[in-house]
Amino acid sequence: MEKPSSFIKRPQKTSRYLSFEPDLGGWNNIRMEFEIMVVLAAATGRTLILPPDNPLYLLNKEKENKHRGIQTFFQKFDDVVSTISTEDFFQKEIIGKKEMPTDEKNRTRLMSSLKQCWWMAKHDHSCVYLYEYLSQVADMVPQWHGEHHCLIMDDVNWHKSAKSADIDSYGDLSQEQQIKKFCAKRDPIFYNTELHDVTHLHFHSHHKDTRLLVHYYAFIYFTNPKIGNYYKRLVRDRVRYSDEIQCAAGKIVKSLIEESMGRYFNGAGAEAGYFSMHIRRGDFQWPKMRISAEEWHQNTKGWLEPDDQHLLYIATDESDRSWFGKLWVFG
Repeated sequence: MEKPSSFIKRPQKTSRYLSFEPDLGGWNNIRMEFEIMVVLAAATGRTLILPPDNPLYLLNKEKENKHRGIQTFFQKFDDVVSTISTEDFFQKEIIGKKEMPTDEKNRTRLMSSLKQCWWMAKHDHSCVYLYEYLSQVADMVPQWHGEHHCLIMDDVNWHKSAKSADIDSYGDLSQEQQIKKFCAKRDPIFYNTELHDVTHLHFHSHHKDTRLLVHYYAFIYFTNPKIGNYYKRLVRDRVRYSDEIQCAAGKIVKSLIEESMGRYFNGAGAEAGYFSMHIRRGDFQWPKMRISAEEWHQNTKGWLEPDDQHLLYIATDESDRSWFGKLWVFG
């Protein structure tokens, strides 16, 4: 993967870091936010601080394995993005350099949460306490929200101050229009020296008011398309699921294709293949989203029934098989 001229032109004498808090939602939300952090760290030359293993929402059902690290889902990419564990970051940059909690109990709580933590404020291994501490000792904690802000990465003008980087006095009418189109109703944040020069940037992103629940390519706008395309390829090619996950998924797909062979519909042999649905039941917070099997059937019969001999694969958290009713016809 050929890298374009670097977004960063300013040499740095000291290490610079980016820490963040995993999103409070399910895995796809966590992954989306993680990709933002990877791109930001890579584009700005920061070392990405990987969070401690924690009980990720809906991935914490195993009694013997409730804690997971985000990075364990992905193939290694530390050859293109510098990373460090939270524990190693504390050893290198916090202990002996930053003010620690004054009472021994809270110091112990903090140090006990570096490898593994729980999302409970009063827990002895509290993620909440750890991230509140990081928010206090970080040099900057951006108050950005994915629905209200967009980040502009301009490789030509990034060194300008925040005051001079006003979208209405940008100077390049074409680029100004592109930024307005990208951000729509959101407020643009221009990456500048103030952001770049701080040693430790922390994103308080587990909090609803500073949540970055958006795809990186809809939040970060590179004014140079070559640089933007480079980071899209970086995420596509390097921030990908591990070989173990890819192979497990491949086995399922192979099994489904093999099972679908030889099926017939309308008197003709069906080509190998299958339909798939993701039926979410228990992980929706809004009852109106939990529609019945009959509604599922009504909404999908237009493309299911003409090919009722095709195999239907359903990914779901619904454990009661009788719930699926008419959909079993296509199983």
